[in-house]
Amino acid sequence: MGEGQSIYQIWMRDYNDLVQAVAHSHAERLIFEFNYNDIKTAKPCLRDILSELLLNYGLNILKRELGWLLSNEIINQKAGKNVLV
Repeated sequence: MGEGQSIYQIWMRDYNDLVQAVAHSHAERLIFEFNYNDIKTAKPCLRDILSELLLNYGLNILKRELGWLLSNEIINQKAGKNVLV
């Protein structure tokens, strides 16, 4: 800010990608949680298919983020291989 730039300008230039990634991850978590809670109260005839859809959604997120999860040791290689099955 010493160069006459506002905190907003610095934030948008230096942290925009990080803020976007956090917002995206937060939205994915909310989607997963809301759907998980809805499945518990859904009609019994819908629970199986909704559970499969939610599982597929979660696995797609894990597959997309697998490299980051492995490199940051959030999950181990054995768990990573199971994601790809």
